[in-house]
Amino acid sequence: MPSTVEEILGTVETKYCKTDGDQQIITDCAVIFTRNSSSYQKQNSIYRIDFNESDNDAICTIAEGAFGWRDKLSLVSNYESHDVSNVYVADGKNTLRVVNITETYGETDDTVFDMFPTVNLSPFKFEGFTVGNLKAGKVQYAYQLFNEHGTSGALSPLSGIISVSSTINNDSSKNTKGSQPNKITQLGISLQTTFVNNGFDRARIYRISYNVAGQVPVVDIIDEVKIDKTYELQQLNYTDFGSSYLSTITVDEFNNLTVPYNFVAQTIESKDNRLFAANIKEDTWDFEYDARAYRGDSDGNVVLKDASKGDIEFTFEDGIPEIDAEHDCLNPSNLIVFDTDSFKYVYNDEGKLGGTGKNISYEFSFVEVVPSAEATEQNKIADNLKIDAGTVASTTVTYFDENKSAQTTKEIPEIKVRNYSDAYMCNNFVGYQRDEIYRFGIVFYNKKGIATPVHWIGDIRIPCSKNMIAGKNSNKDSITYPFHLGAMSEAYDQTVELLSYAVGIKFQINLDALDENVSSYEIVRCERTGENRTIVTQAIMSSLVEEKGYDNIAGKEKDNWLKTNGIGDKGIYPQFLFNLSRVFNTWAYNSSVSRTQFHYVSDNYYELVSPEICVSQENTANLISNGLLCRMYGNYATEEVFSDSPQKLSVRPTKLYELDGTVREDKLNSDGTFDVTYMPIYF
Repeated sequence: MPSTVEEILGTVETKYCKTDGDQQIITDCAVIFTRNSSSYQKQNSIYRIDFNESDNDAICTIAEGAFGWRDKLSLVSNYESHDVSNVYVADGKNTLRVVNITETYGETDDTVFDMFPTVNLSPFKFEGFTVGNLKAGKVQYAYQLFNEHGTSGALSPLSGIISVSSTINNDSSKNTKGSQPNKITQLGISLQTTFVNNGFDRARIYRISYNVAGQVPVVDIIDEVKIDKTYELQQLNYTDFGSSYLSTITVDEFNNLTVPYNFVAQTIESKDNRLFAANIKEDTWDFEYDARAYRGDSDGNVVLKDASKGDIEFTFEDGIPEIDAEHDCLNPSNLIVFDTDSFKYVYNDEGKLGGTGKNISYEFSFVEVVPSAEATEQNKIADNLKIDAGTVASTTVTYFDENKSAQTTKEIPEIKVRNYSDAYMCNNFVGYQRDEIYRFGIVFYNKKGIATPVHWIGDIRIPCSKNMIAGKNSNKDSITYPFHLGAMSEAYDQTVELLSYAVGIKFQINLDALDENVSSYEIVRCERTGENRTIVTQAIMSSLVEEKGYDNIAGKEKDNWLKTNGIGDKGIYPQFLFNLSRVFNTWAYNSSVSRTQFHYVSDNYYELVSPEICVSQENTANLISNGLLCRMYGNYATEEVFSDSPQKLSVRPTKLYELDGTVREDKLNSDGTFDVTYMPIYF
């Protein structure tokens, strides 16, 4: 029995299974929890007393250590299996704990008894496709660590969304197409993650399937796999063949697993094999941490606006002052107006596009994407450029900062095509909408997986094209446009690639300022939807041209192969001029047998091409039915304009040309603008 210097804090009767030779015998026992005030290291002890044994053989010390138990405990026992006989413990100061009395823990700490043990989980990473039977749609994955007959840990973060179709694994975007809902794709998915284990011996794998757009996803528990709990840092590789699953749960049930609800209870009882807690309070945590990051002008001057508390001005050079936590800290450049401040306060303390704070700073990074690698001639994109244009396969991804001064090239074998028809690219390198404003924050997790409230970083406006040609660090190689022409080839027609740059954000966190209980953090942002976005679309505006062909062999002009589309009697179609420059009477030699000449059929008819228009079509047209506030960049127009009627813009061109190339200033309006009628084009 416990010595006389130990205070008994609680006792409970239960059963446990013991081994006697080849037999397993279920026997009655008592469990005693004590406190020894004379020893700090072994302040608490747990004893098991077997009613069917005598003398010293009856007493087993289950665990000793500083468990923080000082007052009377509320205990509930539950015999569950040969391997598990649990005693649940509530003390009114700590979260619920559970002791499996079939085990002996020796001298240990209190974390081994936590119902939600310490975890540090990373999400699954998409490693590529394999052969399988997954259905068409989109999927995400998560996992949860647990013991076979014991406690469960928190759920891991979700993986990125992975698109699945019968043709998604192609080496050409031209051949990548969707599949009908619920069609078997003959594909499986390989996943990998690394995590810190804290004594768990199993992992439960979840698959979230979005089979039909706009419908509630299906959440399946697809597998439970063994892991080695003797290794703290572990790597888990898993392949989902899509052939089977263990069970299906509701979205609400899944959401309840994502954030552990820890609470402190004074009293616990059981009824009908269910555990009830009383006199509870939620176990939350937070700490003082200023996550705000600010943006200045190119000289480092910062202006923060607040309608009620007044504006704050300072310079990065003088240091960031103490700022009231309730100050709005509004950036003047986030206001959707066109004045000198619209693109002014967009730099961090190094003069780069980004922001700087006391503990968090950020800048923007760019990943090169190849929307199309069809043949292009000289300064224009090929006339056959369209949404399903073929793309040269490439496994190399190039990262840049805004001036291409920090270039990093990485070989990624999982990539087959360097654009968003590739599942790996879509899973890892989707960028933000240029010029849109996103609200970012940071959430910290403690060792039990409990999250702090969101600490606000800022409302961050993603750089637009005009941003990228300003700043003291800019140069002629700066990534100034969403689209760019790649290097010329040595072919006679000088073919080039059309390149695009996806915009991402890179955050730097001051780890020294974090609370000692922080085990991980997560950057979060508010969702942008079609209802609350400020940027309707990003589009290429392109001239309409007439093509005249010439047959070198026959020695005569060829008939137009394009059909009349309703403007006059001419067969016209869009010409993708990348920088909106005008090229007149340009002969492009496609081969030795023919040549093509392009003429502009109208000074003020342009096409408008964007993903939103191509996919949403008339829904996008409805968004601009009452007029469109538009920014235009390029050689043709370099300022913001407003359309007060659908499909009409008034722009201020650098120059206005006639079809023969002569400058026609007399066609401008009295205010120097030029009326442009644009036509949304649907592929």
